[in-house]
Amino acid sequence: MSSNNDNSLVLFDYPGSPCARRVKVSMIEKGLQWKNVTVDLSRMEQRHPEYLAINPNGKVPALIHGNRVIVESNDITRYLDKAFTNKSMYPTDKNALAQVKCWQQAELDMAKDYRPLMYQRLMGPMLRLTLTLDEALARARLSTTNPEDLEWERKVWSLEVVSAEEQVELVNKLMAWLDNVEVALEGKQYLVGNRFGQAEISLYPRISMYPWIGLTVNRTRYPNVVKWMKRLAKRESFKATLAPKDRGIQQLSRTPLFPFLADTLPDRGAQSFKTRLILAGLQKAMGVAMESPLGNKKTLPEKLRLLTGSGELVSVSGDKR
Repeated sequence: MSSNNDNSLVLFDYPGSPCARRVKVSMIEKGLQWKNVTVDLSRMEQRHPEYLAINPNGKVPALIHGNRVIVESNDITRYLDKAFTNKSMYPTDKNALAQVKCWQQAELDMAKDYRPLMYQRLMGPMLRLTLTLDEALARARLSTTNPEDLEWERKVWSLEVVSAEEQVELVNKLMAWLDNVEVALEGKQYLVGNRFGQAEISLYPRISMYPWIGLTVNRTRYPNVVKWMKRLAKRESFKATLAPKDRGIQQLSRTPLFPFLADTLPDRGAQSFKTRLILAGLQKAMGVAMESPLGNKKTLPEKLRLLTGSGELVSVSGDKR
């Protein structure tokens, strides 16, 4: 996005976050410009004290506008629609607005089932392939010393986020939720009022990541969803917010790589020599790819100081309107 930021908007972002992506899509659709500050979730920067001072939830995104800070993606997009009225992404009709909010809440509920699978099937294998447990914990300690954060990092590395039985249950719930989207799109191009808007922006980023955790969205079960996804993928706002690293993960998710890693990494003692050679090659390739995934090795405090031009961040206050 352009560095010319007449609106004084600052977005705390991570390229792989669907929540941050929906905010960026909304801003592009509204023709807004902003300053981007990357909070590297792979290094647990979202748990860094200096970021927690901005967003106590310890998540991305967060948005600063002037002297306000707004957290939670749906609150941010609603705020932007009220603050910048040139183009509304939310409907003005009360019934349609209620429908959008229902879809947003449904997506938030669905995300609780998605996240454990993402860490078990994607983030964990990538972490374990590229770092030892000691290395992963040492890197996490650069951002946080909270015992709960470090225990979470251990569970992710150890592929102990959810059991095999829990994975089956979560997959069933996620696919059943997508069944509801399929039914809602019957005979329609869009979810609410048959026009592109915030409902699409809220749902698409997460659904597009289903294949990342081994979930297939196919034409047989989801013909309406597949057509809807293809239609949205052509919009410039969605194309512009798909980061290069995410394109790589998207392509790899179409291969057996991540299931292979999840199956073979836990028990190194039982691996054949051929498997160990394959893993060594993958480890080297993935290590290079992950070395600087965001093209910026600056620490979060350094990025914040560059943002403000001083050693302290501007004073901000919460706004949930």
